[in-house]
Amino acid sequence: MFDSGILEVLFASHSNPQNENRHRVIREAGLNLAQVIVSNAPSSADASSAIRHVRNAVMEANAAIACEVPLLEVEEAILNTEEKAAEPEATTEAEDPTIQTGDEE
Repeated sequence: MFDSGILEVLFASHSNPQNENRHRVIREAGLNLAQVIVSNAPSSADASSAIRHVRNAVMEANAAIACEVPLLEVEEAILNTEEKAAEPEATTEAEDPTIQTGDEE
């Protein structure tokens, strides 16, 4: 289904002290936006959803830093996997007698 190399990157531990500042900046920006939402939007399902989206955006951004895998590579790997899964398997004459090989007279 998924290329094992991509899965290993996505599910590996990505602790890197060099990236701590980048992660912190993103978390602080997310916290700031969440505080702005809480301060200005009425308490509602939409406000709760907005906070969840900010949280998800922070997690995704930090995952992008941690994995250091360009998004296009991951998307291409997923698309290739989906295309392979959608391709019909080749059928041989032995499996399907209606296939003509050109050897018939």
